[in-house]
Amino acid sequence: FLTPEKATDVVFLMAYRTRTQGGANPIWTDDITLTEEEFAKFTHYSCSTNDRESNRARAIALGFTDKDIRLAIGANVRLGHEGKLGKGVHVGLYSYINGDVIVEDDVLIGPHCVITSNTHLFNTEHQNFRGKNANNPIVIGKGSWISSGVIITSGSHIGKANLVVANTVVTTNTPDYAIIGGTPGRVLGTVDSVTGKLNWFPKETTKEKEIEGSPKNEEAKPKTIGLTADFDRALTVAEYEKLLMLEREKRTDAELQCLKKEQQLKSLEERILSLEVTVSKLIK
Repeated sequence: FLTPEKATDVVFLMAYRTRTQGGANPIWTDDITLTEEEFAKFTHYSCSTNDRESNRARAIALGFTDKDIRLAIGANVRLGHEGKLGKGVHVGLYSYINGDVIVEDDVLIGPHCVITSNTHLFNTEHQNFRGKNANNPIVIGKGSWISSGVIITSGSHIGKANLVVANTVVTTNTPDYAIIGGTPGRVLGTVDSVTGKLNWFPKETTKEKEIEGSPKNEEAKPKTIGLTADFDRALTVAEYEKLLMLEREKRTDAELQCLKKEQQLKSLEERILSLEVTVSKLIK
């Protein structure tokens, strides 16, 4: 394979070979400094290697020298002044990161993801979306897994240890330890920080109620496979926070009830003890 020095030159120069017709044996021109053998190695390195060592070397060649950052084949990372890749970050095959994107430590980004802090604004003078842009930084929380095909739009803030399921479009902020899915992304469940279990919300928590009297057509509903989103149990971030508040209130009510029962039991025990003393005196 290419040495890191040569790989750096190749990546930045985007060196290529032109090929002229030469029957069964094409003729390689010498307009670029790579030899035919070097070009073959470069092609193999840029198209066929997706192991830990090659991904690490690829990151170093592109200037990401912080500890254990890895870039898979085709990953295009163009960070702005405020952008950063944390330690242990992996960017998957052909994923695109552009602008002021802060990826915190130990984040896994799957293949074919698009994460850009830039958004085009409508230009009223020319009646198009050219020439006017807005930049709103994106943050991806520590320990999150961004699955394949995810799009994260300008200004979004992904919470700590989120699982964002395949093909989700995230357009807003998300809470910590949440499972996010859908278009736009909604909270589908939680990640247990102690056991690691994925807790998917039951269907009855959905805001989408079935119309009374309408026939149920279970066969018409697409079945969920793997880590794709189940919209029957999806919540918006606001609904998720409301649910958490209700759960806390329920827990508080239950605790109050337990406290009352404990006080009643203690009072009863004191009365029994008092009666025993009285009975003992009467016997004497």
